[in-house]
Amino acid sequence: LGSGGLVHAWQWGGGGCGWSWWEPATGQAGVAGTAPGLGRNADGRLEVFAGIDGVLAHSWQQCPGCGWTSWVPVDGSPPI
Repeated sequence: LGSGGLVHAWQWGGGGCGWSWWEPATGQAGVAGTAPGLGRNADGRLEVFAGIDGVLAHSWQQCPGCGWTSWVPVDGSPPI
């Protein structure tokens, strides 16, 4: 968790290459109130769960190594 929400960094290639800057993991801030949980789906996509404004929500990569979806409440409500 960073000051503006959930952030991530990645390594440029393997074998000792440099790292990216910290960037919002889901393209938007808003994670607050709970520590996030992160897992990997069977196809390699990452998915994160967190409490946002008192609502349990999740966001996932659109494909392995791709961008992230908006935060979606797990109860099926519209995206946050």
